[in-house]
Amino acid sequence: MGIRRVTGSIATVAALVGGLVVAGAGASSAATVTVRVGGTLSACSASLPGGGAITADIANHIEVDAPSTARLGVPTAPLPYRGTASAGLDFAPGTPLRQALDSAGAVTLDASAEMGLRYHSPQFPDTEKPRPKVSVTGVPIAGNTSLPEWSAAGELPPMVFDKVGSEPTLYYWSFHVLVTPRAANGAPTALGTLDVHCLYPPGPYPTHTVEVAPANRHVAMDLAARTALARSGAQVDLGAGTLTLDLPGTGTAATGKLFLPNAASAPLRLLGVIPATASVAVTPSGPVVVTANGDVVTGTVDAAITVADLAVLGVPLVRSNPDCRSTTTLTLTSTDGFTLDGGGPITGAYDLPAFTGCGDHTGLVNSLFAGAGNTLDLNATG
Repeated sequence: MGIRRVTGSIATVAALVGGLVVAGAGASSAATVTVRVGGTLSACSASLPGGGAITADIANHIEVDAPSTARLGVPTAPLPYRGTASAGLDFAPGTPLRQALDSAGAVTLDASAEMGLRYHSPQFPDTEKPRPKVSVTGVPIAGNTSLPEWSAAGELPPMVFDKVGSEPTLYYWSFHVLVTPRAANGAPTALGTLDVHCLYPPGPYPTHTVEVAPANRHVAMDLAARTALARSGAQVDLGAGTLTLDLPGTGTAATGKLFLPNAASAPLRLLGVIPATASVAVTPSGPVVVTANGDVVTGTVDAAITVADLAVLGVPLVRSNPDCRSTTTLTLTSTDGFTLDGGGPITGAYDLPAFTGCGDHTGLVNSLFAGAGNTLDLNATG
Protein backbone atom coordinates (compact mmCIF):
# COMPACT_ATOMS: atom_id res chain seq x y z
CA MET A 1 0.00 0.00 0.00
CA GLY A 2 1.39 3.43 -0.84
CA ILE A 3 2.14 5.83 1.98
CA ARG A 4 1.95 9.60 1.76
CA ARG A 5 4.10 11.38 4.33
CA VAL A 6 3.37 14.92 5.43
CA THR A 7 5.86 16.97 7.42
CA GLY A 8 4.57 18.20 10.79
CA SER A 9 4.59 21.85 11.74
CA ILE A 10 7.58 23.65 13.25
CA ALA A 11 5.72 23.78 16.56
CA THR A 12 5.17 20.04 16.45
CA VAL A 13 8.87 19.40 15.81
CA ALA A 14 9.75 21.60 18.77
CA ALA A 15 7.32 19.70 20.96
CA LEU A 16 8.78 16.43 19.75
CA VAL A 17 12.35 17.38 20.68
CA GLY A 18 11.15 18.86 23.96
CA GLY A 19 9.64 15.51 24.87
CA LEU A 20 13.07 13.94 25.27
CA VAL A 21 13.35 14.04 29.04
CA VAL A 22 15.36 11.99 31.52
CA ALA A 23 13.49 11.87 34.82
CA GLY A 24 14.90 11.26 38.26
CA ALA A 25 15.66 7.88 39.77
CA GLY A 26 12.96 5.35 38.99
CA ALA A 27 11.11 3.35 41.60
CA SER A 28 12.28 -0.06 40.45
CA SER A 29 15.91 0.34 41.49
CA ALA A 30 18.43 2.91 42.63
CA ALA A 31 20.48 1.92 39.57
CA THR A 32 17.77 2.89 37.07
CA VAL A 33 16.25 6.09 35.81
CA THR A 34 13.01 6.68 33.95
CA VAL A 35 13.68 7.90 30.42
CA ARG A 36 10.75 9.54 28.66
CA VAL A 37 10.70 9.67 24.88
CA GLY A 38 8.14 10.50 22.23
CA GLY A 39 5.81 13.34 21.44
CA THR A 40 3.00 14.46 19.14
CA LEU A 41 3.07 14.93 15.37
CA SER A 42 0.48 16.88 13.38
CA ALA A 43 -1.01 16.40 9.93
CA CYS A 44 0.29 12.88 9.38
CA SER A 45 -1.39 10.86 6.66
CA ALA A 46 -1.77 7.48 4.98
CA SER A 47 -3.23 6.69 1.58
CA LEU A 48 -6.36 4.61 1.05
CA PRO A 49 -6.69 1.91 -1.63
CA GLY A 50 -8.15 3.37 -4.80
CA GLY A 51 -7.01 6.89 -4.03
CA GLY A 52 -7.55 9.49 -1.40
CA ALA A 53 -5.86 9.87 1.94
CA ILE A 54 -6.65 10.22 5.60
CA THR A 55 -4.92 12.68 7.90
CA ALA A 56 -4.54 12.66 11.66
CA ASP A 57 -2.44 13.90 14.53
CA ILE A 58 -0.61 11.01 16.21
CA ALA A 59 1.06 10.75 19.61
CA ASN A 60 3.29 8.21 21.28
CA HIS A 61 4.83 8.62 24.75
CA ILE A 62 7.08 5.94 26.23
CA GLU A 63 8.65 5.65 29.69
CA VAL A 64 11.62 3.27 29.83
CA ASP A 65 13.22 2.12 33.10
CA ALA A 66 16.82 2.26 31.92
CA PRO A 67 20.05 1.47 33.77
CA SER A 68 22.21 4.37 34.88
CA THR A 69 25.27 2.12 35.21
CA ALA A 70 26.47 -1.03 33.48
CA ARG A 71 29.54 -3.23 33.29
CA LEU A 72 31.60 -3.80 30.17
CA GLY A 73 30.35 -6.81 28.21
CA VAL A 74 27.76 -7.76 30.85
CA PRO A 75 24.10 -7.66 29.72
CA THR A 76 21.87 -5.39 31.75
CA ALA A 77 18.47 -6.52 32.94
CA PRO A 78 15.66 -6.19 30.38
CA LEU A 79 14.26 -2.65 30.23
CA PRO A 80 10.58 -2.41 31.24
CA TYR A 81 8.56 0.23 29.46
CA ARG A 82 5.09 1.75 29.65
CA GLY A 83 3.45 3.76 26.92
CA THR A 84 0.41 5.62 25.68
CA ALA A 85 -0.60 6.36 22.10
CA SER A 86 -3.34 8.04 20.14
CA ALA A 87 -4.33 8.60 16.52
CA GLY A 88 -6.88 11.28 15.78
CA LEU A 89 -8.57 9.38 12.96
CA ASP A 90 -12.08 10.61 12.20
CA PHE A 91 -14.34 7.73 11.23
CA ALA A 92 -17.68 9.32 12.08
CA PRO A 93 -20.53 8.26 9.76
CA GLY A 94 -20.23 9.94 6.39
CA THR A 95 -16.47 10.63 6.57
CA PRO A 96 -14.23 9.24 3.82
CA LEU A 97 -12.59 6.85 6.27
CA ARG A 98 -15.94 5.56 7.55
CA GLN A 99 -17.14 5.01 4.01
CA ALA A 100 -13.98 3.04 3.20
CA LEU A 101 -14.35 0.97 6.37
CA ASP A 102 -18.00 0.19 5.71
CA SER A 103 -17.29 -0.71 2.08
CA ALA A 104 -14.57 -3.13 3.19
CA GLY A 105 -16.85 -4.77 5.77
CA ALA A 106 -14.71 -3.66 8.73
CA VAL A 107 -16.28 -3.88 12.19
CA THR A 108 -13.26 -3.39 14.50
CA LEU A 109 -9.89 -1.65 14.46
CA ASP A 110 -6.52 -2.77 15.81
CA ALA A 111 -3.94 -0.04 16.38
CA SER A 112 -0.26 -0.13 17.27
CA ALA A 113 2.19 2.71 17.85
CA GLU A 114 5.76 1.63 17.12
CA MET A 115 8.71 3.73 18.19
CA GLY A 116 12.22 3.35 16.80
CA LEU A 117 15.02 3.48 19.39
CA ARG A 118 18.71 2.86 18.93
CA TYR A 119 20.79 1.20 21.61
CA HIS A 120 24.19 1.88 20.01
CA SER A 121 25.48 -1.35 21.48
CA PRO A 122 26.96 -4.39 19.72
CA GLN A 123 23.85 -6.53 19.43
CA PHE A 124 21.88 -3.61 17.95
CA PRO A 125 23.91 -1.83 15.26
CA ASP A 126 22.57 1.37 13.74
CA THR A 127 20.56 -0.57 11.19
CA GLU A 128 18.61 -2.36 13.94
CA LYS A 129 16.26 -0.73 16.39
CA PRO A 130 14.41 -2.17 19.37
CA ARG A 131 10.80 -1.11 18.88
CA PRO A 132 8.60 -0.60 21.94
CA LYS A 133 5.01 -1.18 20.84
CA VAL A 134 1.83 0.19 22.35
CA SER A 135 -1.09 -1.77 20.91
CA VAL A 136 -4.84 -2.07 21.24
CA THR A 137 -7.13 -4.58 19.54
CA GLY A 138 -10.80 -4.95 18.79
CA VAL A 139 -11.98 -1.34 19.04
CA PRO A 140 -15.58 -1.36 17.68
CA ILE A 141 -16.25 0.94 14.77
CA ALA A 142 -19.97 1.18 15.44
CA GLY A 143 -20.66 3.63 18.26
CA ASN A 144 -17.25 5.31 17.98
CA THR A 145 -16.09 8.21 15.86
CA SER A 146 -12.38 8.00 16.68
CA LEU A 147 -9.88 5.78 18.43
CA PRO A 148 -9.61 6.44 22.17
CA GLU A 149 -6.11 6.85 23.63
CA TRP A 150 -4.64 3.46 24.50
CA SER A 151 -1.81 2.19 26.69
CA ALA A 152 0.36 -0.88 27.09
CA ALA A 153 3.55 -2.12 28.75
CA GLY A 154 6.37 -4.46 27.82
CA GLU A 155 10.12 -5.07 27.96
CA LEU A 156 13.01 -4.10 25.73
CA PRO A 157 15.95 -6.50 25.47
CA PRO A 158 19.06 -6.08 27.68
CA MET A 159 21.83 -3.71 26.68
CA VAL A 160 25.46 -4.77 26.26
CA PHE A 161 28.22 -2.16 26.04
CA ASP A 162 31.60 -2.63 24.37
CA LYS A 163 33.32 0.51 25.67
CA VAL A 164 34.09 1.88 29.14
CA GLY A 165 32.96 5.42 29.95
CA SER A 166 29.88 7.59 29.48
CA GLU A 167 27.93 5.91 26.70
CA PRO A 168 24.92 7.64 25.10
CA THR A 169 22.08 5.27 24.35
CA LEU A 170 18.31 5.05 23.81
CA TYR A 171 18.45 7.35 20.81
CA TYR A 172 14.85 8.23 19.97
CA TRP A 173 14.43 7.84 16.21
CA SER A 174 10.80 7.93 15.10
CA PHE A 175 7.32 6.58 15.63
CA HIS A 176 4.28 5.83 13.51
CA VAL A 177 0.84 4.32 14.05
CA LEU A 178 -0.41 1.21 12.23
CA VAL A 179 -4.18 0.73 12.02
CA THR A 180 -5.64 -2.58 10.81
CA PRO A 181 -9.39 -2.77 10.08
CA ARG A 182 -10.84 -6.26 10.68
CA ALA A 183 -13.99 -8.02 9.52
CA ALA A 184 -16.49 -9.74 11.80
CA ASN A 185 -14.50 -12.98 11.57
CA GLY A 186 -11.32 -11.23 12.73
CA ALA A 187 -9.62 -11.32 9.32
CA PRO A 188 -7.99 -8.20 7.86
CA THR A 189 -10.04 -6.41 5.24
CA ALA A 190 -9.06 -5.32 1.73
CA LEU A 191 -7.86 -2.07 3.27
CA GLY A 192 -4.87 -3.91 4.69
CA THR A 193 -2.95 -1.94 7.32
CA LEU A 194 -2.95 1.86 7.23
CA ASP A 195 0.42 3.37 8.15
CA VAL A 196 -0.16 6.84 9.62
CA HIS A 197 3.25 8.46 9.31
CA CYS A 198 5.01 11.81 9.22
CA LEU A 199 8.38 12.95 8.01
CA TYR A 200 10.84 13.58 10.80
CA PRO A 201 13.44 16.27 11.39
CA PRO A 202 17.04 15.04 11.24
CA GLY A 203 18.00 12.79 14.14
CA PRO A 204 18.54 10.70 16.11
CA TYR A 205 18.25 12.48 19.43
CA PRO A 206 20.35 11.22 22.36
CA THR A 207 18.18 10.77 25.43
CA HIS A 208 20.19 8.90 28.03
CA THR A 209 23.77 8.18 29.14
CA VAL A 210 24.96 5.03 30.89
CA GLU A 211 28.18 4.99 32.91
CA VAL A 212 29.98 1.81 31.83
CA ALA A 213 32.57 0.41 34.23
CA PRO A 214 35.21 -2.23 33.49
CA ALA A 215 34.14 -5.85 33.59
CA ASN A 216 34.32 -7.88 36.76
CA ARG A 217 37.69 -9.43 37.48
CA HIS A 218 37.63 -12.97 38.83
CA VAL A 219 40.55 -13.86 41.11
CA ALA A 220 41.14 -17.38 42.47
CA MET A 221 43.90 -18.15 44.97
CA ASP A 222 45.14 -21.15 46.92
CA LEU A 223 45.79 -20.60 50.60
CA ALA A 224 47.86 -21.93 53.46
CA ALA A 225 46.05 -20.96 56.67
CA ARG A 226 47.01 -20.65 60.32
CA THR A 227 45.16 -19.24 63.28
CA ALA A 228 46.44 -18.05 66.66
CA LEU A 229 44.10 -18.40 69.63
CA ALA A 230 44.73 -15.60 72.10
CA ARG A 231 43.16 -17.17 75.19
CA SER A 232 45.30 -20.30 75.09
CA GLY A 233 48.22 -19.06 73.03
CA ALA A 234 47.82 -22.05 70.70
CA GLN A 235 49.02 -21.88 67.09
CA VAL A 236 46.82 -23.98 64.81
CA ASP A 237 47.82 -25.02 61.29
CA LEU A 238 44.55 -25.11 59.33
CA GLY A 239 46.19 -26.41 56.16
CA ALA A 240 45.07 -25.63 52.61
CA GLY A 241 42.12 -23.55 51.51
CA THR A 242 40.98 -21.27 48.71
CA LEU A 243 39.91 -17.66 48.25
CA THR A 244 37.92 -16.45 45.24
CA LEU A 245 37.00 -12.83 44.55
CA ASP A 246 34.82 -11.15 41.94
CA LEU A 247 36.05 -7.58 41.73
CA PRO A 248 33.93 -5.06 39.82
CA GLY A 249 36.46 -2.24 39.99
CA THR A 250 38.78 -0.15 42.12
CA GLY A 251 37.21 1.06 45.34
CA THR A 252 34.00 -0.87 44.73
CA ALA A 253 32.46 -3.42 47.08
CA ALA A 254 32.70 -6.96 45.77
CA THR A 255 32.00 -10.50 46.87
CA GLY A 256 33.98 -13.68 47.16
CA LYS A 257 34.29 -16.96 48.99
CA LEU A 258 36.76 -18.16 51.60
CA PHE A 259 37.00 -21.92 51.92
CA LEU A 260 38.90 -23.48 54.84
CA PRO A 261 37.86 -27.15 54.86
CA ASN A 262 40.20 -28.62 57.46
CA ALA A 263 39.99 -29.12 61.20
CA ALA A 264 43.35 -29.13 62.98
CA SER A 265 44.73 -30.16 66.35
CA ALA A 266 45.44 -27.36 68.82
CA PRO A 267 47.93 -28.05 71.67
CA LEU A 268 46.66 -26.50 74.91
CA ARG A 269 47.60 -26.14 78.60
CA LEU A 270 44.82 -26.21 81.14
CA LEU A 271 45.68 -23.86 84.02
CA GLY A 272 48.95 -23.33 82.21
CA VAL A 273 50.35 -26.77 83.09
CA ILE A 274 47.89 -29.58 82.31
CA PRO A 275 48.28 -30.80 78.71
CA ALA A 276 45.17 -30.86 76.53
CA THR A 277 44.35 -31.03 72.85
CA ALA A 278 41.41 -29.80 70.83
CA SER A 279 40.19 -30.13 67.27
CA VAL A 280 39.61 -26.62 65.89
CA ALA A 281 37.91 -25.68 62.60
CA VAL A 282 37.38 -22.21 61.16
CA THR A 283 34.42 -22.42 58.77
CA PRO A 284 33.42 -19.26 56.83
CA SER A 285 29.64 -19.33 56.55
CA GLY A 286 28.81 -16.64 54.03
CA PRO A 287 30.19 -14.50 51.23
CA VAL A 288 33.35 -12.49 51.71
CA VAL A 289 32.44 -8.81 51.30
CA VAL A 290 35.56 -7.03 50.11
CA THR A 291 36.81 -3.73 48.74
CA ALA A 292 39.84 -3.64 46.47
CA ASN A 293 41.86 -0.49 45.91
CA GLY A 294 44.53 -1.62 43.49
CA ASP A 295 46.22 -4.54 45.23
CA VAL A 296 45.03 -3.52 48.70
CA VAL A 297 42.14 -5.78 49.69
CA THR A 298 40.03 -5.49 52.84
CA GLY A 299 36.97 -7.52 53.71
CA THR A 300 34.82 -9.34 56.21
CA VAL A 301 33.19 -12.75 56.36
CA ASP A 302 31.02 -14.47 58.95
CA ALA A 303 32.45 -17.70 60.33
CA ALA A 304 31.85 -20.48 62.83
CA ILE A 305 34.70 -21.67 65.08
CA THR A 306 34.08 -25.29 66.07
CA VAL A 307 35.74 -27.33 68.82
CA ALA A 308 34.40 -30.76 67.94
CA ASP A 309 36.90 -32.65 70.15
CA LEU A 310 38.62 -31.78 73.43
CA ALA A 311 40.79 -34.06 75.55
CA VAL A 312 42.58 -33.33 78.83
CA LEU A 313 45.46 -35.66 79.85
CA GLY A 314 44.31 -37.85 76.98
CA VAL A 315 40.80 -38.22 78.40
CA PRO A 316 38.10 -37.22 75.86
CA LEU A 317 35.69 -34.64 77.27
CA VAL A 318 34.12 -33.38 74.03
CA ARG A 319 33.97 -35.97 71.28
CA SER A 320 32.83 -35.52 67.66
CA ASN A 321 30.47 -32.72 68.58
CA PRO A 322 29.93 -30.33 65.60
CA ASP A 323 27.54 -28.22 67.70
CA CYS A 324 30.26 -27.01 70.08
CA ARG A 325 30.89 -23.69 68.41
CA SER A 326 31.10 -19.91 68.51
CA THR A 327 30.12 -17.57 65.69
CA THR A 328 32.08 -14.48 64.76
CA THR A 329 33.14 -12.17 61.95
CA LEU A 330 36.60 -12.39 60.42
CA THR A 331 38.17 -9.09 59.35
CA LEU A 332 40.67 -9.59 56.52
CA THR A 333 43.37 -7.22 55.24
CA SER A 334 46.07 -7.79 52.66
CA THR A 335 49.57 -6.78 53.78
CA ASP A 336 52.81 -5.69 52.15
CA GLY A 337 53.78 -7.88 49.23
CA PHE A 338 50.25 -8.95 48.32
CA THR A 339 49.07 -8.61 44.72
CA LEU A 340 45.89 -9.78 43.06
CA ASP A 341 47.96 -11.48 40.36
CA GLY A 342 50.50 -13.26 42.52
CA GLY A 343 48.94 -13.49 45.97
CA GLY A 344 50.82 -12.89 49.21
CA PRO A 345 50.00 -12.46 52.89
CA ILE A 346 46.52 -11.67 54.19
CA THR A 347 45.94 -11.19 57.90
CA GLY A 348 42.72 -11.58 59.79
CA ALA A 349 41.42 -10.78 63.24
CA TYR A 350 38.39 -12.01 65.13
CA ASP A 351 36.82 -12.22 68.58
CA LEU A 352 35.33 -15.41 69.97
CA PRO A 353 32.05 -14.90 71.84
CA ALA A 354 30.93 -17.59 74.26
CA PHE A 355 30.69 -21.12 72.87
CA THR A 356 27.42 -23.04 72.99
CA GLY A 357 26.45 -26.64 72.42
CA CYS A 358 29.43 -28.19 74.26
CA GLY A 359 27.36 -30.05 76.84
CA ASP A 360 28.70 -30.29 80.39
CA HIS A 361 32.05 -28.91 79.26
CA THR A 362 30.85 -25.63 77.77
CA GLY A 363 32.43 -23.66 80.61
CA LEU A 364 35.77 -25.39 80.12
CA VAL A 365 35.73 -24.72 76.39
CA ASN A 366 34.99 -21.05 77.01
CA SER A 367 37.85 -20.81 79.49
CA LEU A 368 40.22 -22.11 76.83
CA PHE A 369 38.96 -20.28 73.74
CA ALA A 370 36.44 -17.45 74.26
CA GLY A 371 37.84 -13.94 74.07
CA ALA A 372 39.26 -11.23 71.85
CA GLY A 373 42.53 -10.88 69.96
CA ASN A 374 42.53 -14.01 67.82
CA THR A 375 44.32 -13.82 64.46
CA LEU A 376 44.21 -15.60 61.12
CA ASP A 377 47.15 -15.74 58.72
CA LEU A 378 46.51 -16.62 55.09
CA ASN A 379 49.34 -17.05 52.60
CA ALA A 380 47.75 -16.78 49.16
CA THR A 381 49.22 -17.91 45.85
CA GLY A 382 47.67 -16.87 42.54
